[in-house]
Amino acid sequence: MNKFYLTVLLLLVFNLAVKAQSPTNLSGSVSSLNASAIEGANIYLLNTNFHTVTNGKGIFQLKNIPAGKYQLQVSAVGYATLLREVEVNENMPALSLQLTDANLKLDEVVVSAQKSEEEALLPHSRHSKLRMTACGLSKILPHWCLTCMLQTPVITVT
Repeated sequence: MNKFYLTVLLLLVFNLAVKAQSPTNLSGSVSSLNASAIEGANIYLLNTNFHTVTNGKGIFQLKNIPAGKYQLQVSAVGYATLLREVEVNENMPALSLQLTDANLKLDEVVVSAQKSEEEALLPHSRHSKLRMTACGLSKILPHWCLTCMLQTPVITVT
């Protein structure tokens, strides 16, 4: 009878040990200080291979993470990088992370082009300007990219 109890006790301890190490998910949202969602923010658990990017609503999810303590790094263009220690466990609530604006001013961007000698000799070479409105750009570029372009002094979007 003692062997039976010992076997049950060992199975119970083994089951608890396995359950304590079972992987879990880490999820949350990233927003700016004015509570607007940040799309395209990079989420990393440092010193691991776990990383993801926030969706259009600023939401992220990292799956199958072993329980333990990690350094979480959140970065996005135009915002200061956030480092935070998190303890991943089975009952962990969703994180709500806020990024502060980075006080960066970009230098102007200079784009220049020159014709090669062969192109200069062609009689029908054409040059054209691409003109697109902010509405048109917003359909093909992520919001954060358009925001960076609008903050660059030399680029004019109408």
